[in-house]
Amino acid sequence: MNFGFDDDQQSLRDAAEHVLAAESGPAVVRAGIDDPDAWRPLWATIVGLGWPALAVPEDDGGLGLGVVDLVALAEVTGRHVLPAPFLSSAGLAVPLLATVDTPAAHAVLAAIAGGTVTTVALAGPDPRDGDLAAGATWDGATLSGTKRLVTDGTRAETLVVTATSPDGPVVAVVPATRDGVRVEPVESVDPNRPLADVHLDRVALDPAAVAQVDPGGGVDAARTVAAAELVGVSDKVLEIAVEHVSSRTQFGRPLGAFQAVKHRLADVFVATERARTLTYNAAMLLDDAGSSSRERSGAAAMAKAAASEAAIFAAKSAVQVHGAIAMTWEHDLHLYTRRARQGALCLGDRRSLYRQAGQAYLQGVA
Repeated sequence: MNFGFDDDQQSLRDAAEHVLAAESGPAVVRAGIDDPDAWRPLWATIVGLGWPALAVPEDDGGLGLGVVDLVALAEVTGRHVLPAPFLSSAGLAVPLLATVDTPAAHAVLAAIAGGTVTTVALAGPDPRDGDLAAGATWDGATLSGTKRLVTDGTRAETLVVTATSPDGPVVAVVPATRDGVRVEPVESVDPNRPLADVHLDRVALDPAAVAQVDPGGGVDAARTVAAAELVGVSDKVLEIAVEHVSSRTQFGRPLGAFQAVKHRLADVFVATERARTLTYNAAMLLDDAGSSSRERSGAAAMAKAAASEAAIFAAKSAVQVHGAIAMTWEHDLHLYTRRARQGALCLGDRRSLYRQAGQAYLQGVA
């Protein structure tokens, strides 16, 4: 099976690498730690390039591309610890909204293509709970509840909220400024990816803005895009570590000549490539109309769990081979460690995702 990108996808990756190398270097990422609005000029550049519109359907003003294309780009944004809300808008919200056929959803998709920051609110009181609709309820007229650890919650102009209803799960489009919506900032390990708890106090909505739909399909695509970003983080961290051990000497030899160091980084390479392969496989299944929902769900969960493990393992290993310098503010490794830690908890922790992948496998066996 060919897991490579086609010419257009590779051109997109090359262009993104060029743009982010110039526009999203460590100085820009560091600026976002102290200035909550430092991402806005970069976001304007990204919107101008059409990245948020990548997977938005053509009828809604987007490019109508697939999950593989999102994965191709997200891997590059991970390598540069992109401080702008690309993942939340294009990677999380668009796949979920694409499963909702309501005028409100189509309007938000068009707005995302134009640069409106949008995010999803999925997790209930216990973020480890696999119930994607937990934490909020829809009674046919109002939405109430609390959604926890919402990615880019303080930046978003529109929220895509999952909830329970008497007839099953629903997906609602909620303006962040609507009466009854309170966005409470939560301390985030990665300031460039702020978190928030969203409290909904009988938020009145037009029923046309609420659709009865299982959010699982959209979340599978979102998890795969999030996994691709973590693969990019892991890949870049490995590159930084290899460069360091190749140039740094100890006892007259490069650090990389010592077996303990070589074996550790070899393990990081294997973990990264495993996560990359699983992520590409999930993306291909999601774009394949002939695949089953069980196959897509299991593959997405497996990819996200493996990518989370790889990114954290890579960050830990890079810190170890760098020694004390990696613990300083001046070194850039902490920027990648922050993104790895934050990304690993996005849309489910690795244990719950491995459990989901196992359940999907057992269903297939049955």
